Amino acid sequence: MEPAAVAEDYAVSSDYLREAWLANSPESEREATLENVRCPPEHVHNMLAHLDRRYGGLAGYLDAIGLGESEVRQLRARLRAEQV
Repeated sequence: MEPAAVAEDYAVSSDYLREAWLANSPESEREATLENVRCPPEHVHNMLAHLDRRYGGLAGYLDAIGLGESEVRQLRARLRAEQV
C-alpha cells in the first residue's frame, strides 16, 4: 500500500475513532483527548519513513518485535476484517 493511502486510511479511522473517544471522555478531558487522537498525514508519513530507515519497512519491524508469519497473517486478517 502506498504511503499516501496509508495516511488517508489513518485520517478516516481517526475521524471515526475520535467520535467514540469523545463520547467516552469526561467533558473536562475532551480537549486533551482531541489532541491525543490527532493523526495528521505528516505523522503517518514520518512513521513510515522511520520504519523504512530503521527496519527496512513494516515487515522488518514486525519481525524485530517477534511476530512470526502466522501472527502477521492473523494481524493482516484482523485489520482487513477477514476471518482467520
